[in-house]
Amino acid sequence: MTARPAVFLMDTMTNATPLSPLPPLPMDAAPLLPQKPPMRLVTRLLAASASSGGEALAECVLEASSPFADGQGNINPVAFIEMAAQTCAAAQGYADTGRPAREGFLVGVRDFTCAGTAGAGAKTGEVLHVRIRPVAELDGFILVDAAVSRPQGTGPLASLRVKVYLPPMEHS
Repeated sequence: MTARPAVFLMDTMTNATPLSPLPPLPMDAAPLLPQKPPMRLVTRLLAASASSGGEALAECVLEASSPFADGQGNINPVAFIEMAAQTCAAAQGYADTGRPAREGFLVGVRDFTCAGTAGAGAKTGEVLHVRIRPVAELDGFILVDAAVSRPQGTGPLASLRVKVYLPPMEHS
């Protein structure tokens, strides 16, 4: 494994010295998300921008105890929406390293398409990837294109656009 150079966040409000070095990726998503199991769907953040508003890639592995799984291990497609929202949160948590955690809100979903029915055959224990790409931002509202796929690249299981709201960071 190749060591990655430290990336530092600058405090853009004051142009001060770096706030904190960013941890190397991939990393466990738990410290980046407020959700606890079984609602935490993102297990690892694989790639993310050092600044807010960049693309990100996350890994999700749903456990059998997930509220999005049925008794046979099938994943309900609504889980893909939550995976996209949590990937947004994990990417923002990463960009905010060294700052207090911010609360964000999923406020809308558009253009949700799923390959087939019943979660496109996605199962608990299966590794899924979620890629997000912010496309617009206005006053804390961010439109994000998202795709859920298997790592083998067999095409998207789902694609969607989510709208999230991220309140401004409080400065003291």
